[in-house]
Amino acid sequence: PKGARSGKNGVMDFVTGEYIFWDNPLLFGKEWVKKFEADRIGGAIGNCYYDGSKYWRKSPSEGVWRPEVVEVLRRGFAKAGLVAEKRGLPLSEIEAALNLIEETRRVDGAYPFLYSDRDTEMLRRQRYLNISRAKVLSPAAGPHRWGENFPWVASLIDGLFGTQKLVFLAWLAHAYQGGLRHSARQGHALFIVGGTGTGKTVVNREIASELLGGFSEATSLLMGKDQFNGSIFESPVWVIDDGEATADRKSHAAYSEAIKKLVANPAQTYRRMYSDGLTLPWSGRIIVTLNVSSIGMLPNVEADLMEKVLFLKAEDNTVSFDGYKAKLVVELPHLAAYFRDFVIPEDMKDTRGNRFGFAAYHHPDLLAEAKADAPSADVSYIVDVWRKGYFLAAKD
Repeated sequence: PKGARSGKNGVMDFVTGEYIFWDNPLLFGKEWVKKFEADRIGGAIGNCYYDGSKYWRKSPSEGVWRPEVVEVLRRGFAKAGLVAEKRGLPLSEIEAALNLIEETRRVDGAYPFLYSDRDTEMLRRQRYLNISRAKVLSPAAGPHRWGENFPWVASLIDGLFGTQKLVFLAWLAHAYQGGLRHSARQGHALFIVGGTGTGKTVVNREIASELLGGFSEATSLLMGKDQFNGSIFESPVWVIDDGEATADRKSHAAYSEAIKKLVANPAQTYRRMYSDGLTLPWSGRIIVTLNVSSIGMLPNVEADLMEKVLFLKAEDNTVSFDGYKAKLVVELPHLAAYFRDFVIPEDMKDTRGNRFGFAAYHHPDLLAEAKADAPSADVSYIVDVWRKGYFLAAKD
């Protein structure tokens, strides 16, 4: 007969025998209870946003944003201790949580912002949820010399690029450091040309792409066959492997122009089905690996394009690929540590500026092949250029 029973809403007092109920505001004060309830709801919605049509929640286990239906959110709020009963109030705690998301955690859309470590980004006075999942591979601890704790990868790159190795290392280091520091930077488009079995695709898809945070196949986009890029825009690396050679000068010119625009412009238009396009920052990398028979896929050797591309010739090497996947798992964090501390040599810097990290390089053999296959080698191309310039001057 002498005691008390504590519940969610207060304490029932049996001491006096009168069954007096002391509610929480009476026990703790109205302001304290109000703040406690606000903190409890605020804690439950801290990983949620609303874009006007969908709710988004960050997965606590994976740390990535996913669209959620409202019933999933309701169950999550109930698990967090919020109640569905209104208790004489206009809204239940769960309804109040949803309403608070809609009013205070509203964004203008959800888009990927490459390598940003912020949940939201301001762009042209609007706030967007950053749904990018791209992250560079975490580096191993401590400084690393070339080949230290990554002997197989070092042997592959040494044998594949020979005297061109430093160009490849500078290219990959420039990209990796930008991602590691959450500050994506523009870089050259890389073309690697060589025979089969040299390891070009391993370097492309399993070394560079793994270090930089993933890749997408971009053949259809760069060939102008797909106008939607939403599925690949979230990848920091766009690859073409032994791509189909363009059949005519017109399509090859369009392909070359696409390469130039993607490298030169720090922002690209993000397009996905059933939504408007939005211009977003994108400073990923393009890697094209070609067999010798596909050398026609090298872009046009125009003056304003050449500073934006690298041509590397893959050499035959003797490295064994037996069990290489297991070796990559062990060695790549150490290679990442090497790139973390890599310093581009001064003699590689571009005297006109270093927005791509260093001056462009083109292997002499590949450059000669590209020039021989260039549209400027055709009389029809020269006449066309003259015609446009002549009549434009006459009009002026």
